[in-house]
Amino acid sequence: MASKTPKKGGTLKVAIIGEPPGLDPGFTTATITATTMWHVFEGLFTPGSRYEPIPYLAERYDVNQQGTRFVLHLRKGVPFHNDQEFTAADAAASLKRWGVVAGRGRMIFGRVDKVEETDRYTVTVTFKEPTGLLPEFLAQAEAIMLPKEIADQVGKNRLTAEMAIGTGPYKLVEHKVDRHLRLQRWAKYAPREEPANGMGGKRVAYFDELMFIPVPEASVRADGVTTGEYHFADPLEPDQYPNLKDSPGIEALVIKPGFQVGPHFNKKQGLFTDVRLRRAALHAVDLEQIMIAGFGRKDFFRLGPEMAAPETQWYSDVGKEMYEYNPEKAKKLLQEAGYKGEPIRWLATKEPFFNYNMGLSFKDQLEKVGFKIDLQVMDWATLVSIRGKPEQQEVFITGHAT
Repeated sequence: MASKTPKKGGTLKVAIIGEPPGLDPGFTTATITATTMWHVFEGLFTPGSRYEPIPYLAERYDVNQQGTRFVLHLRKGVPFHNDQEFTAADAAASLKRWGVVAGRGRMIFGRVDKVEETDRYTVTVTFKEPTGLLPEFLAQAEAIMLPKEIADQVGKNRLTAEMAIGTGPYKLVEHKVDRHLRLQRWAKYAPREEPANGMGGKRVAYFDELMFIPVPEASVRADGVTTGEYHFADPLEPDQYPNLKDSPGIEALVIKPGFQVGPHFNKKQGLFTDVRLRRAALHAVDLEQIMIAGFGRKDFFRLGPEMAAPETQWYSDVGKEMYEYNPEKAKKLLQEAGYKGEPIRWLATKEPFFNYNMGLSFKDQLEKVGFKIDLQVMDWATLVSIRGKPEQQEVFITGHAT
């Protein structure tokens, strides 16, 4: 049966896990901000089908043999939502802002010598030492391109809704906190012409509007999809999968690869600056039991030592020998580190669902070897705020989109 030709029009209502902690992907690493606002903001590069960086607002780039100079050639005729053409002045200012506001940006700019506007559509980035990862970093959601005057004005601060001006297929027209985020198709959008490739290639905005609606309860998100109140919901809980899969008119999507999920230890200050305590935590837990607690069905997770999924070009299983469930070794490491039962502030949330359930399983297993876990449950926006303050937490769980 031939597929139907898509038609433009209508509003897509999307139920999301909660109110985004901000609308600025450069200011927060929260996935909910990236996945809503990537319709508004675009970068010089974007991930391809193997998650490799491919040019987007950049037409192409050249790099010298030493890996110390990148020349970024920009696409011409790309308008911002304020009708201003995207040029090298905007790209240079946006790169400099990214270099002070985003973690990966600060890392890269620690190696940057200078950023220059070579001409109206060319930017040159010169490094003090060979640096091959610039395209990879620029393909991440936080490396957004802004009009120069906005990038210069906002600097290290968070973009407000009025400043949310990008080059994307949709523009922000309304933000009502805890009610909805409304995006409208940008009629003057300038897409690339080559076929779709991962998140790159030609992007077509079929809907007149995108309406992102915070719905913290996963069951309400799922019910809303079955009743037609929402057209799409993300994420949903594994327990809801059988019912959704068998519901007429509904397609249940299992994303693979999706997220790399796990605990993140505060290594800036406090107890877990001691690597022996981090290793003790690793050896103390049966990771399969933790993932079953979080996701229920084995269909929805896989264990592995890799930092990047097998479907990506970055896959490696180096270090797999470290993943050994050995409670006795954990107890020995606790003793060697001189741990005296100090409370470990573990931030948890029920947004998303797996976070709290995994936290309970970690707490149970870690306390059996001698850790003392203070599980602090809060909403996601509060957790995102606190996790950036090393004096207020020791551990939190999060997931990183592939």
